[in-house]
Amino acid sequence: MNNLSRFPQPIELNLQQWNSYTPIELTGHVEFPVSASALPADPAGHGFYWFQLSRTEENA
Repeated sequence: MNNLSRFPQPIELNLQQWNSYTPIELTGHVEFPVSASALPADPAGHGFYWFQLSRTEENA
């Protein structure tokens, strides 16, 4: 995701159809926790997150 604003923008990504996957941010290889309905994120102004969806071990 890319924030084109110069200001931080809080968002939520609906990942219900991907519930057996874990988003991993690719620049730092950090797993992002997903709540029951959405992935909250707060990219900085002109910031971005680059995610890979990886299948979780128990759902592989």
